Amino acid sequence: MREFARNAPMGSTNLAAALDEAFKDHFSGTKGATTILVITDGEPDDREQVKAVIRKAADSLEYDVELSISFLQIGDDRTAAEFLVCLYSYAQHTYDDLFCCNYLIHNR
Repeated sequence: MREFARNAPMGSTNLAAALDEAFKDHFSGTKGATTILVITDGEPDDREQVKAVIRKAADSLEYDVELSISFLQIGDDRTAAEFLVCLYSYAQHTYDDLFCCNYLIHNR
């Protein structure tokens, strides 16, 4: 936690592009089951694009267990937490066990 006190997270969060690259790697055919760990301090630049990238990957799955995404939020960005709750709820209703969300709150 001392590291966050010295180096506060900041800047944009292009989550859609990062997930798209991870999904391309998974679907390249050279890997088995994949778990993607997303560590973020903020809300993504484009919420709808993140959902679209995840939807595309989820619709491409051959087996439910071949891909999972875990989100870990650090920091105290309330809008980021709200987005992850919304994303988790969306995924639970649409893609069942694809997601896991955790929060590590650090007050500056």
